[in-house]
Amino acid sequence: MPEGRKCISCIGFRIDDSKRDSLGRCSRMLKRLLTDMEVKRVMGSEISCPSNQLPPNLVYVNDEPLNQVALALLQSCPNPPKKLRPGRYWYDKASGYWGKEGQKPCDIITAQLNSIGGQLQRNASNGNTNILINRREITREEVWMLKIKMVHTKKRARKMSLVDSQSSNRLG
Repeated sequence: MPEGRKCISCIGFRIDDSKRDSLGRCSRMLKRLLTDMEVKRVMGSEISCPSNQLPPNLVYVNDEPLNQVALALLQSCPNPPKKLRPGRYWYDKASGYWGKEGQKPCDIITAQLNSIGGQLQRNASNGNTNILINRREITREEVWMLKIKMVHTKKRARKMSLVDSQSSNRLG
């Protein structure tokens, strides 16, 4: 089983991305049919098979497609994004905030991965508060979280710098 649990006619083709979560997870039926050693070998080949890997050209970060080196760096960093799938994402290199394009942050990953993606856009998270953090306009939910953390914001435009998701500096 060079590519894991694939049937013979599917060998060499990419897996369905909706089934990516079950990649490398053994079913109860397979555990009953095979020995523990065989199950480990099949699951290992399923995970490491090149045709089962996420294609880098289908992952966009800050409006730029990733290459194989950038995808490998992103997946092997100390705190990688959870459940990375093909799609469009934004990444704040200074703070490590990560999210789907047009949505609020969904994860905090390793910061300072400078070779990942392009320049962060102001409208990356579709914010509408006129408050900028690291040149990205934040969402109302983020303003609410900042208020809970006791970072006061005013109605006029405010610019902030967030570094490593821990400290903040006011710029304007």
